[in-house]
Amino acid sequence: LLQNAKDVKVIFAALKQPQVLLYSATATNQLETFASALNTVKVEGSRSSVPTTLTQEYVFCPRRIKLAHLAQILLSFDLSERRDADRGSPADKEWRPRSALVFAQTCRRVHEVHAILQHQGIKAYALHSKMPQSERTVALDAFQQRHSQILVCTDVASRGLDLPAIDLVVNFDVPRDPDDYVHRVGRCARAGRAGLALSLITQSDLAYLAAIEGCL
Repeated sequence: LLQNAKDVKVIFAALKQPQVLLYSATATNQLETFASALNTVKVEGSRSSVPTTLTQEYVFCPRRIKLAHLAQILLSFDLSERRDADRGSPADKEWRPRSALVFAQTCRRVHEVHAILQHQGIKAYALHSKMPQSERTVALDAFQQRHSQILVCTDVASRGLDLPAIDLVVNFDVPRDPDDYVHRVGRCARAGRAGLALSLITQSDLAYLAAIEGCL
């Protein structure tokens, strides 16, 4: 929204007494200033929040075998089988996610992770900002239609995209900014549904983990 602030202001200037409803997982001074310019009365809520139905867990592992841990996690959840019914919460022994977002920090990392998963026979699609728009559209359509239950992506998928109900978010790379973490995990456990966020933590990620825990 803030990236297109000028265009949004032009659109709202052409409307007569618009009703403005603004939703965001994180509230910043910049966002509140922009909301005031659109005549919203108040931006409420905490500085950052996650759904109460979201279970958050960490997996500590050496950096050199992080890809092996990711593959094992996805295989253990058997995401190859389509599931349309609500299967309870991650605390239930038989709980299985219907779809998963796997977040990597860079476009190159997305390519690496996607290639390894494909090599392991784990069907997945990739999505990042350096892909041609036509390829991004194909990946999103395939994921939305559940041709694959796994989408490997950068933070381009953490905001503004219309995605199907997500049950599992895996932070293959821990985000450097706590707000990015909030937006990532906020893709699942929506509308009262249960969800699980797993973060793979290596010896290099402890400072980022501390920042995230201090924000929540």
